Formats: sequence, structure tokens, C-alpha cells
Amino acid sequence: MKFNSALFLFFVLISGFAFAQPSVTQIKADVKKQFPKATLIDVSAAGKTTKELESSVWQTIHRQNVNVTVPANNAKFPNAKWIFRGAVKYQKAGSGFSFVKFNPGDELLEGMPAPNKEEILTFLNANKSEIFTNKYSYLSEPQGFELVPTGKLVWLDFDRIQLEVTTTYEKITSTISTEKIKAKLKIIVYGKDGGSWTKAQTTGGKELDSEVLLEKKKYSVEELEKINSWGDQVDLKEAMVAWARIKPLTVPAFKTVFEAASFVNDILIEGDDMKVRSLMYYMSPSDAFKAPERKVFTRYGKERYEKIMNAAVNGDYLYKEQYCSLIDVKESTQSSVDVYNKDRSSYCRFEFGLENNAWKLTGATMYVLQGEAGTKLKSLPCTKTSLGTVERGTQQELSKLKVKDHVLAYYESDKLWYPAFYLGYENYYYNIQYFMDNSKGKVRKIVPMEILAGDKAFVKLQDGSLKEVTIKSVNGTDVVIDFNGQNTNYKMSGLFFK
Repeated sequence: MKFNSALFLFFVLISGFAFAQPSVTQIKADVKKQFPKATLIDVSAAGKTTKELESSVWQTIHRQNVNVTVPANNAKFPNAKWIFRGAVKYQKAGSGFSFVKFNPGDELLEGMPAPNKEEILTFLNANKSEIFTNKYSYLSEPQGFELVPTGKLVWLDFDRIQLEVTTTYEKITSTISTEKIKAKLKIIVYGKDGGSWTKAQTTGGKELDSEVLLEKKKYSVEELEKINSWGDQVDLKEAMVAWARIKPLTVPAFKTVFEAASFVNDILIEGDDMKVRSLMYYMSPSDAFKAPERKVFTRYGKERYEKIMNAAVNGDYLYKEQYCSLIDVKESTQSSVDVYNKDRSSYCRFEFGLENNAWKLTGATMYVLQGEAGTKLKSLPCTKTSLGTVERGTQQELSKLKVKDHVLAYYESDKLWYPAFYLGYENYYYNIQYFMDNSKGKVRKIVPMEILAGDKAFVKLQDGSLKEVTIKSVNGTDVVIDFNGQNTNYKMSGLFFK
């Protein structure tokens, strides 16, 4: 007889599945061991047996869908029960199958009291901005939500429920068009163990489950730009409420960026909610607002506003706890001042620009330390009682400098300030002549020099190291310094400043 190799191969392939699959009774018994309190174990009529590669070995695996009902044991909801929907996994062992585990797919609550649908809809309609997060994409506020008649209200936990709703809205789809859409959404509403509702969001991060286009509209770019979006309308409403709370703030005519930074610092140190709000409205530049009437912040203006409000008023750790009334300048330019915190472990940067001859706060980098570092700073005192030589110089106007005026020139390589003569400004550099050796150079930063008795300075020792000294008196370019407890005559050209 001729041997049929194909038929032989077929019998070999199916022989791996030609043994008894686990029975419903066996599955229930195995699942019961994993869920001893289960009151119902519902096993599907048939499962699926496949070959799967596990740990580089082909295994015969059997899977079958199972729903497990377990009492929720919640005193507030005695009839509640958990439904775990998943599948059992068995692996071939000898002539049968061995139970591996039950893999839950999802879970839901049954036996919960029916929620008040009207309360849910009222809550959703009052919190549309939580659901439609990009308010600026909508021409107007979406219409009121309605429950989908065939939709189910599913309890996902004791404090959240999932439901389906419909609404209609007009969405901005381009710079010249809008679309009126009827949409169906799945929403999760959160509460407090079945109590009042507190939060709502769409499921899985998806905003829309289905959309039906009702109408398309065309505009010119100019026409659509003139229409306030839903987000613009909300911003204006919030801004009007905020402006009603704002108190008038008199902003001085600052002569220097240092004076502007000191003014901002003083208000942040005081930490008064209304004063900080007023500061942000009165000192923000025009481009921080959407319209000439300066009511509604742009996105960037609002980010700066919220950043400073959080640092000064709303945060767990506050600016006034970590910075001092007398600012400790890390670095300054003609348009910015970096202010150290109490222990110089961090700093804030305030940036300014002139608008109609008035200084405006154009930027802010806020570093308010959190956790242990923030707690430590709060406990530290402010020890600085006077301005240093460099800081005093930052208060003076560079524009009033004349050739041969005395200045301090910043040398980038060693981060020291050197006494020098001012020779002019060109191509973004200051031309200077050093006191030390009369050599000429170009630097990017200078400040007018005013050295007073009591100032701290540095002198260079023979080994090249720096030693801090106190200036006792000043006479032209000659000074007397306290060097190791003794008054010592010294030349200003040999001093360095930080």
C-alpha cells in the first residue's frame, strides 16, 4: 500500500489537540480556588485551544471566557457586587490540561442604586470645560447634554459611573470654516462614594465616539477672526470677575531695571493676594493681553500670571519664605535681574522691557524650592543688610555714563568685576580700560562704580588665591582695607568684586 505522507502529517498536527479540554465543572472549581467568595461563576460554552510560544518552547494553551461575581462587601452599598470579566488559561500537561490562572479583562459594579440622571446632567452642563478641554476650537458653548436613550449607566467603582450623552456644537475646523456637529460621547463622572459629583472626563482620552455633520459654514479669514470663540468668551467672563477684584496699583517711574526688580520683589515678599494680582495686571506688557482694553490675558500672559501667582500666593512653598526684602543679585543686564534665594541655592529671574517709557515685566523664571529644601529655606533668616558694590552699580543708569567715568567691568572667564574706565559702546560691547594695567578691552557687562566704606571686596594673594576684605575708607583711587585685622593702604586697581 502506498504511504500518504500528507495525511500522516495532518494526523500528527491534530493529535496535539485530541485530548479532553477542561470541563465547565473543572473550570468553575479552579476559579473558585482563586475567588473563594464568588457567588456565581459563568463559563462560556466553548473555549479556544492554540499553540503558543512561551520561553522559547511551544505550548498547547486553552483559554475560555469566564465571568466571576463576588460580593463587594461595602457597608454603604450592601447589594453591590463585582463582576470580573476575563478568561481562564490552561496549559497541556500529560493527557489533560493544568490550570494556570484567571486573567481579568475588565470589571464593573452591579447592584448599585440607580443614580439621579437629572443631577448628573446638571453637573455635566455646569462643567463642560472639563469635557471639551480645548475651548478655543469651538465657536460657542456646546448645547446641553442629553442622555442616549439606549445607552447604559455603568458603575466602574463606588465613586465613578460611565454614561453616554449627546450634544451639538459648532467647531472651528480651519481659518475660514466651521462645522455644526451632533456628537455622542462616553463620559466618566466621579463622585464621593455615590454622593455629590466632583469631576467629569471623556473615556480613554478620546473626546468623541461618534460625530454627525449637520452643517458647514464658510467665512473669510477676517470674519472668523472677529468672532470670539467659546474659549475667548470664557476668558472674558473670568477676566471681568478678576478685574472687579483688582485694586489700583501705583507703579513708580523706575530709573533702572534694578529698581523695577526691587519693586516686584517687594510685592512678592509681602505675598498679598490682591497686590500680586494687581502687579500682574498693571506691569504686564500689552502683548500679554488679547485686546487693547487689557482685560483678557493671552495664553503666554496667563501662563506668566499663573506662574507668579503660584510662586507668591497659591503654592505649598512660597517666594516670601525663600527670598529676602533686600535682593541679593546673582547677575543683571540692562533688561533682567537674577535674584538669589536665602542660601543662594537657587534664584529667580525677572525680565523687563520699556513700553511707553514705562518698565513692564516681560518675563519671569520662578524657582521656589519644594520639599525638604523649601522647608529648610523657610527656617533661614535674611542676613543681608546692605547692597554690595556691584548691586549698587546696577541701580544707576548706564545711559548717563561719560567717557573716562569709573565703572566695574565683568570678566567672563573668572567671573569677577574689575575697576575700569568707560570708553564707549559699540557693536554690543563696552570698551573699557582697566585700572590694573591700563590695558584696553571689550566686555558685555559693566556697572557704574561707587565704592563705599563697609563694602566687601577681594584682593589677590601671592599664591593667586582671593581673599575677602572690608573697605574701611575711600580717597579717590586709594583705599584703606581691613587686612587680617589691620588697616592697610591699598590701590583701587588691585581690588576685585563679586
